Amino acid sequence: MVEEILYTDLRLETPDAQTHGWSMTYSQSMALYQTLEVPRISELVTSLRIDLAKWLLCPKSIIRRRAERDSDRKKYPCRCASLDAALGKALVSLPNLVILHLRCWLCWQDGRPMFRSVRHLYLRNLCTRNLQQFSLQCGCLCKTRTRWDNLLGSPCLANTRSLDLQWSYYFPPESPEGFLLSHKGVLPRLEAMTYIDDSFSRALLRSRPIKRLATFQYGSRASATRDLHENLEKSPGELTHLFVKDLRQWLEKSIAVNLEPYRNLQSVGCVAVLLDRAKTQEENVLNSMKPLIPLQRLEEIELMYHWEPEPVAAVLCERMCQKHPRLRRIFFSVDLFSHSPDYAPKTMTWERDKAGLWKGTRGPLLNWWDYICQ
Repeated sequence: MVEEILYTDLRLETPDAQTHGWSMTYSQSMALYQTLEVPRISELVTSLRIDLAKWLLCPKSIIRRRAERDSDRKKYPCRCASLDAALGKALVSLPNLVILHLRCWLCWQDGRPMFRSVRHLYLRNLCTRNLQQFSLQCGCLCKTRTRWDNLLGSPCLANTRSLDLQWSYYFPPESPEGFLLSHKGVLPRLEAMTYIDDSFSRALLRSRPIKRLATFQYGSRASATRDLHENLEKSPGELTHLFVKDLRQWLEKSIAVNLEPYRNLQSVGCVAVLLDRAKTQEENVLNSMKPLIPLQRLEEIELMYHWEPEPVAAVLCERMCQKHPRLRRIFFSVDLFSHSPDYAPKTMTWERDKAGLWKGTRGPLLNWWDYICQ
């Protein structure tokens, strides 16, 4: 019973604002990975979220900034490769894995332009066949040419519905779009993704029926607006969830060009609240939401404050419902520009019950990726 509680949902992430930088040491990490190889334990793990070597500032990169000396390299050896290999042995031992979030902080692996790296290649050999969510954020392979088309076509991703790839990849000899269009069996059930404005994201959006999308790179720049909007127009999916860094300015320009890709949106964020000190908080919120008026199927909205607002009242939610009758959940997020290590962004969530009454609860900042994976 205790093992089931400990290992079913493993969260080895290190959000600095909450943990002040705490994370496992090298020896603790190696011991845990070995434990996960034990069959009795490996069968229990269904969810794994991990920051790989978040605690480690690899001495290899520090030494290289000064004159590299053999004595330094012997005294401070790089342990990134051994840590990655140990994690790989653990991951391929997890037959019931449903959720895998891997953020890699290992050092760059050096090599010539055509160098074939061995980092993370174990991801192609995962034994799970029910992986629903897969997130990989990694920069350690950015100097190499490792073929990742084999990963995308591996059996472990055949049932994946949510994909978050922020990585370095190589698709020889064809383009990502050509590969995805000619291999319909790759990611056939995908419906949620993060978009990072690279050739792979564009190809994925154009070739798979994406319903839920989040991107952290877009604001009000005209070129960015045009690029993502054009790809959404060509997408075979019916978009229901869209989270953009500054949705208000972005969406206003996109709807002016073509409303059709956004007509079925049910959940959107984040709408930056405009601050006009001459107006009340309600007026500021309602003015900020004007670009969303054409979206009559909205059920959930995230509003973002970059200052400490007054407490939200239920009457504000009721006024928002006048423009969006289907609205049932509103996220009021606050993210201040603070340098304090104790500061943590927060979200006040207001929900409408069956009786039509609004009630609010306080919690951590809304995580877009977790939300579109629901």
